Amino acid sequence: MPLTMIENQLRALDYGWFSKKKEWFKEEAFYNNSVNKIYETLTDTIYFDDIGIEEDVETVIDVDLQQYCWSNHYPNSLSGIDEVVAQLPVDSGDVSEAIINNVSTLVSQAPDTESQHRIIMSVVGTAAEQVELFKKADNDEEYHKVLDDFLLRLRQGLGSKFRAIKDIYLLSKEYPERERLEFNLNQEELGVLLYILNTAGIIHTSSPTDTSFLNFCSERFYFKNQRTKTFTKASGLRNRYNDAKQLAGKARESVIELLRKALKEV
Repeated sequence: MPLTMIENQLRALDYGWFSKKKEWFKEEAFYNNSVNKIYETLTDTIYFDDIGIEEDVETVIDVDLQQYCWSNHYPNSLSGIDEVVAQLPVDSGDVSEAIINNVSTLVSQAPDTESQHRIIMSVVGTAAEQVELFKKADNDEEYHKVLDDFLLRLRQGLGSKFRAIKDIYLLSKEYPERERLEFNLNQEELGVLLYILNTAGIIHTSSPTDTSFLNFCSERFYFKNQRTKTFTKASGLRNRYNDAKQLAGKARESVIELLRKALKEV
């Protein structure tokens, strides 16, 4: 099963999909315009046989647009009406589940744990790149939040299902000191440095949005832990790289100052 199938599944979550989701969200019977949510309190009377008492039990339905995009299944939703369900846009949760199932198929065909780990990391990288492309195409903050939520849940789903593969891979990869690179930077500064290098075209990638090189960096690059004064693997480097896109903050200024100083001395 080629990776392109997963890429096609990701493309289903474009802005057209989001717009339709938003339209159906506002068509739901319990949609409350004043709070921009699907909000209702349902009361059911339940009879408890063991004690012979009836009791009213309340169920609060509280679904915002972000949750609705992930799943539109809740009591009294349009997804429960046979005549309507075929018209509803796909849930991003279903897209995530389909991707994880396809990854499972690919992983089962891989010859070893390292190959399996690379497949999983490649899918995570592909999803992150597609989300960035969507964000650049449409400057809608609500849409961006939905995409971020999808990416987070997809990563969590992959992490949960394939945790054993990651654990085995990390245990089997005890790189000697000579096969790692240590930086006199904290992890935030390291993320900024890599972002600057990639933006400048110094790092060779297949496209400006290709960040697959971060998989290698996360395994081999070590940042300086200012608290312990030791070097720590930069396992959270992808998040710090994404943070660096904001191009603001102390880490950015620190790295730029170091680069300016070095250029003066060259």
